[in-house]
Order: sequence, then C-alpha cells, then structure tokens
Amino acid sequence: MPLIRRINRLQKELQLRWIKESRDIGEWSLQRAFYADEGEYRYGAEQETAAPGRLQSQVRETLFLEAAVQIPEDWADEKAGIIFKAGGEGLLSINGSPYHGLDKNRSFVPLTKTLAVSGELKLSVELYHVPLIPEDPLNGQKDNDAPPVHFQEARLVTVNPAAESLYFTVTVCLDTLNRLAERSVERLQLEHALEDTILFIGNPAEADEKRFRQAMLIELRVFTY
Repeated sequence: MPLIRRINRLQKELQLRWIKESRDIGEWSLQRAFYADEGEYRYGAEQETAAPGRLQSQVRETLFLEAAVQIPEDWADEKAGIIFKAGGEGLLSINGSPYHGLDKNRSFVPLTKTLAVSGELKLSVELYHVPLIPEDPLNGQKDNDAPPVHFQEARLVTVNPAAESLYFTVTVCLDTLNRLAERSVERLQLEHALEDTILFIGNPAEADEKRFRQAMLIELRVFTY
C-alpha cells in the first residue's frame, strides 16, 4: 500500500483513539442576524433552536448559538475539550468571555483545568457564513474559501493526550511531506520517519499510551536532523 494511504489510515485510527469519552451537546438556542454597521447587527424576529444536522444559513449571515453543558464530576482528572464542527468562521465564548476561534482548521477546543472542573459551562458561538472569495484578476488565483455553515458536530470530550499529540504531529508531517520536492533529502528523511512510526505502532487499536509516546519520539527525530 502506498505510504500516503497508510498515513491517512493511521490518522483515521488515531482519531478514534484520542477521544476517550464523549457527551453530545444537542440543543442550541439560535438567533440569526446580518451585519448592519460597525458594531451593529440586524437581528431576526424569532429565536430558534438548532442541533447538529439541523441548521441552514445564508451567505453573510451571522448565527449566535448558545448552550449550557455540565461536565461530569468523574472527568476532574482528565484532559477535557469541546469538538465543534459547523463550517464558516466563528468565535467560542465560555461563561461570557471570548475563548477560542473556530474554523476549518480549529474544531477542537481544549479546556483549561479551571474550566474542566467548574461544573457547568455556558457556551456562546458567533458563527459567520463567509461569502466565496472571487478570483484575483491580477494573477488568476484565489485564496482558499471558508466552508459554508454546515452544523456537523458538537461534543464535550475527554482525550488521550499521547494519541492526540501523535495525531497532530503526523498531520503536520504529512502536510510538510506534500510541500517537499520529490527525492529531496528532507523528504526521504521524513518518509523514513513516518514509515518507522507506522511499523512501530502496529495496530493502533491495541497500542497503549506509552507506545504512542514512544512513537512521538520516532516522529520528532526528523526535525533534529
């Protein structure tokens, strides 16, 4: 099997491992608005409810979503976070304070230890449906478009830190690999490190936290060359 396909399979298997426990955040209150002027919005007449799989929006529309979640007491010693996938670009506020940006590259929000043991969290998301970016007439290129709003997932989770770190390291390595010239020394070194990591882990479903941490050392060695 080609290396890239094996790396993609490893990424998918690590994704399954780095989430330990999960609680859906189902119902959200929703207020729609359009930007009118600096610091001003024109709000829709009615407040609605939204949930993953049940949300549509218009281009240039801003969605204000709110929900409250209770963190289980037995999660006190765990690394906790929020997964929020909804497309567009947005900002998550927790207990009234801006906390974390949301976009296609940032759907996992780690919680501080203080928040993770605070019991109830009041979540507010301001989500903007970004219009398509027109092609630049000067060079015939365009920036990457933000995905349209499509509410896929909202969950409170605990994570396996070792599997999480390895997943994101492999993702960065794959992105770097795709940018390196074919047959360059740097690309060959990175390919060998990824090959060694895949062989060392074996079946991710059977690997423990210690093995994930050891695999991280194999992966990171290429950046010390």
